[in-house]
Amino acid sequence: MTTPNYRALIANTRRAISLLAFLVICITAKSQAFYGGLALGGVTSQVEGDNRAGWDKLGFTAGAFVGLPLNNTFSAQMELKYVQKGSHSDSDNPVPGDPYSLKLDYVELPVLVSINLSALSINGKPCKWISFELGASLDVLVRHKESVNGVSDGLPNYWNRLSASSLIGIKFTIKDKYEIAARSVNSITSVYKGNLSNENSVRFGRHGAFNDLLEIVLFYRF
Repeated sequence: MTTPNYRALIANTRRAISLLAFLVICITAKSQAFYGGLALGGVTSQVEGDNRAGWDKLGFTAGAFVGLPLNNTFSAQMELKYVQKGSHSDSDNPVPGDPYSLKLDYVELPVLVSINLSALSINGKPCKWISFELGASLDVLVRHKESVNGVSDGLPNYWNRLSASSLIGIKFTIKDKYEIAARSVNSITSVYKGNLSNENSVRFGRHGAFNDLLEIVLFYRF
């Protein structure tokens, strides 16, 4: 069950997203340079290092963003989002510990650069409606729930409060105020406490467990 501390943290997270949305409105109202808005999307995820494979955990993401065009090609963007990640057992390929479920809910602060592909063309028309995204994110774990063999009571918390991720994606402008992005978000640091030296999962020379996320996000600009 979610503890009272987690309830308070989730409530503070919602307040932070609301505050960022308010700041986005204020900034974009006073400056023609900045842009901002809201984001909503769906995600599918897995945890590399949990001895299970497959994108079996579904979730959602929601938040706000603010950005600044640097020139006609590059722009910088910062986001504050609530994201549901984790892992889920595959009933067709069970392993010891199944049925298994891991819910990891994060507040993420991605900072990224968007590169407009207007220099490219399709049938002679510039691809100014397509952008390439690259960035990194600080992730704060605000809620977790794990179930092993269908039992979730009394399990210790093995999951790090702070972690970092890389982000790569492609974004399409579908209308003046609407954009849709397809992204791959992958842990840079282990989300599991300690060093899993017996596991095959290694990133940057460290054994551990790592979140891998695919997301489709709709952005609305104010």
